[in-house]
Amino acid sequence: FSAVAPWRTSKVIPQWLHDYISWHQQARHNITTGQTKWQDYRYLVVRCLRQDVKCGGGADRLKSLPLQLRLAFQLKRILLYHWERPAPLTEFLRPPRDGLDWRWPP
Repeated sequence: FSAVAPWRTSKVIPQWLHDYISWHQQARHNITTGQTKWQDYRYLVVRCLRQDVKCGGGADRLKSLPLQLRLAFQLKRILLYHWERPAPLTEFLRPPRDGLDWRWPP
């Protein structure tokens, strides 16, 4: 187990994504510690709620992740996922330690 998250030292991940992940982490930290209010930020929320009639399968929903990351970076928004169907996304995936925490609510 490495103490440094792989994205921090990767030569493959583009600089804009490094910058976005760092900004995203700092923004979430500021919100959760009360340094700023959640209303001080803008969000890009990808959702599939119980009342939604059609969401597609998991692969359909995740294949646009690179585009969603790029949009969130360009628009300076916190990217979050809020899935309830067929079960909460956290039943299947967990944010990596020192990575991008996409869980809703922030």
